[in-house]
Parts: sequence; C-alpha cells; structure tokens
Amino acid sequence: MSNASQAHPVEPVPEGSGLLALSFLSAVAGLLQSGSTKPFRVTLHRAMTRGGQKYLQQVAPYAEHSAAMTTGVGRIFKVDTRLIGRAFSRGKVCRTKHYDTPGALEAALAQDMHATGDTRPLTAVPRSWLVVPFVVTARSPALVLFADSAEFNFFADDALVRCVVGMCSGFARMLDALQIAPAGAVRNFPIGAASNSVGSHGAYPTIHEELDAPAAPRFAHVESFNFEIVGP
Repeated sequence: MSNASQAHPVEPVPEGSGLLALSFLSAVAGLLQSGSTKPFRVTLHRAMTRGGQKYLQQVAPYAEHSAAMTTGVGRIFKVDTRLIGRAFSRGKVCRTKHYDTPGALEAALAQDMHATGDTRPLTAVPRSWLVVPFVVTARSPALVLFADSAEFNFFADDALVRCVVGMCSGFARMLDALQIAPAGAVRNFPIGAASNSVGSHGAYPTIHEELDAPAAPRFAHVESFNFEIVGP
C-alpha cells in the first residue's frame, strides 16, 4: 500500500487555532477561486508534539473550489511527509515547476510517483502544488500552508504565488499581534521542544522547486500555532 493511501492518526485541534485558520483559509480560497477553472484545495498544518516527537497536524478542513469544506482536520503527519515536509525542513516556499505541455508534466509526475512509492492512478493526482512555511527564527516553522490544484501550471504563475505569500505574511503579522496583545479569551501556548518524526515518503523530487523569492513569511514573536480559547 502506498503512503498516500495509509490512514493518518487524528487528534483534536485547539479550538482557537481552528477558528483562526478557517477565517484565513476562506480568504485564500477566494483569491484562488478568482483565477481557477478547475478544482483546488487549500489548508494549514501546524507543528505539534506527540510522545516527545514533532509532527505536522492539519488544522482545518480543506477550503475548495466548490466553496465546500471537506474534512481531513486533525490528521497527523510526520515532518518529512512529501512537499509539506520539504518546505518544513528547508524553510522555503515550494511549488510545482512550469512545464511547456501537460504531457511533459505527466511524464515527470509518473516517474516521481514511482520513485516515492505512490501507486495511485495518475488521473487521481493534482497537477500543481504550492506550500508556504511560516518561519520561526532559530526554530523549525510553526505553520505550513498547503494548496493543490487540478489545473496545469496553476502555481507556476509567479504573480499568484506572490499574492498567496503576501496573504500569509499578513496572517503572520496578525498572529504576532495576538501574541503580544491577546484578544478576548484567545491565547497562544508553547508546544515545547521535541525531536522530529521522520520516515515518510518525500516530496516528488523532479517536478517541484524551492523559491528564493518570494521569501517565506516570518514570525517575529510567535513560536507555535497553539491558540486556545480559555475561560474567564
């Protein structure tokens, strides 16, 4: 069985984190919707600890092209899982490269799927990906945005990527402000040090690239995405 088809553990997401993520993802989905003709998905993963190891957890349902919100929330992934793992470890925006023809992309994608043990039908796999890590100074990222699309070369559009990364930078500034001056009953809590969980299949090595520009959004004060709604 391929890694793509294996079940992932599920744990509850802190309520404050989930609500903040949903609001932001709705805005990102609106941007993607304006330029998309085919299905897309976008969600957020946060760094969290479990049994002394660090994992990535899906914080919110996928916001999609159809305006639906499909589940997946709470799933836990090892920090080297495919493209989210690559962005997490490198601290750079990652995306699918530009290809001249759909056939050229599909040939490279089929090679990468074979190399990483992904046995899904090619027709079931998206054609374009974008992953944006939210960098923490001197630590691994606290948050990773993941998006994919069935549209050929969708995230090869530099202007679109700049817009998405700009929105992520704005979200990072807002979270920094909440860290300094909490609003209402929303509080962010540290997650503590932990070793990285590893052992998953890596990113498709051929079809993706890391970007030096735009740079990944950076937190000035936030070190975790662990927002809770606390009582009086």
